[in-house]
Amino acid sequence: RLRRPLNLLNASLIIQIMTTNFVSHLEMIRILTKKGNYNSGFSAVGVSSIAAHIGSAGVAAYAASKAAMEAATRCLAKELFKKKIRVNTVVCGQINTEAYDSFMETKTDADNILDRQFLGLGTSQDVSDIILFLLSDKSRFISGASIPADGGYLI
Repeated sequence: RLRRPLNLLNASLIIQIMTTNFVSHLEMIRILTKKGNYNSGFSAVGVSSIAAHIGSAGVAAYAASKAAMEAATRCLAKELFKKKIRVNTVVCGQINTEAYDSFMETKTDADNILDRQFLGLGTSQDVSDIILFLLSDKSRFISGASIPADGGYLI
């Protein structure tokens, strides 16, 4: 995720971040939910971030884009249920990826982000297991939800 303090943001960068994280999510769902493009029981899952729920310096545009995705998820769940389409979001905490490694290079020992994520660093498998569950019929009674995959961070 791109860390940019307010004084280094500009409209072009904000639009780029919103397009990447929010507009693309809406556009994907819009296209996939057109008549003939989906089967009954279709489920869409977005990937959000704890940044949408906590305040952190330098990530205002990123956090706003993920919060917009989550708000749209709730709206789309109500809009698309008549088509038997479910929409949910997975809210990721710190996940062991190259992006996480790059992010941690900018932190000091005092900034240990995992102090709050008491179940430890997540894996891509942790996130994909939740996504697979939300795509399956086992989650047929869940729609409009933002499911945390955050190792307890948001508690």
